[in-house]
Amino acid sequence: MKRSTIVILIIVLALLAIFLIIGASGSSDPDVRYNYEDNAVDGFMGKYGYEKAKEGYVFVIVTIHAYNDRADSVSMSPLTWAWRVQAGGIEYSSDISTFSHPLYKTGKILKGYHERFVIVFQIPQQYASNYTIKEDYQWGYEKVVRDTSIVV
Repeated sequence: MKRSTIVILIIVLALLAIFLIIGASGSSDPDVRYNYEDNAVDGFMGKYGYEKAKEGYVFVIVTIHAYNDRADSVSMSPLTWAWRVQAGGIEYSSDISTFSHPLYKTGKILKGYHERFVIVFQIPQQYASNYTIKEDYQWGYEKVVRDTSIVV
């Protein structure tokens, strides 16, 4: 191998090592902080009228209050906040009625701002007081953590 090729290879490897070290030693502070509350209800006043859960079911309304402290932007999409509700051995995805809820928002929270938004689920009524929220934030590199001091 030519000497110039070896020198270039060494420089590239050194730069790669520096970037890896900088990335690994990044701040432990979160980019996004959030808290949430959840309520099981028979229905709610939606944007287009009263939304009632289907027969034998209840809505679980999860209200999220997120603060974007450091990321350029954070999506409020229920696809990004890919939460689930587990009840009776089944994991439920968000319900279409999410889009009708008055606190449903689309778009992004910009750096330095905060916003409240919702994700709505439908689960069998028999589990209205016995379900578990499964939190998951996808598609981003942001460090997202729950902060129970945030008032929802």
